[in-house]
Amino acid sequence: MFQPIIPIIVAKKRRKIIKAFREAGATSKENGKTLKSLGIRNSVILKIMKLKGVLVETGEEGLYLDEVREEIVNRHRKFIVAAVLIILALIIIFAEK
Repeated sequence: MFQPIIPIIVAKKRRKIIKAFREAGATSKENGKTLKSLGIRNSVILKIMKLKGVLVETGEEGLYLDEVREEIVNRHRKFIVAAVLIILALIIIFAEK
């Protein structure tokens, strides 16, 4: 069965990664940093962030945070969560009738 704690853990790790890049100033190709220098290990969450374009490779083992793309992905995530909650609420409302 689905464990509700998993999305919370994933969100926390994602925020930690984003915070590390922002604090290091790694928000442009010129300021890309290695995972080692940021104290971040390679993970599935990191790979997903790369696939979504939130983290971009600089070509020299470095990465940077694409702030614009991160905002777009974040808005999309919030939209999906809101849509699911609305659908669940409607199911509950109509199931009681």
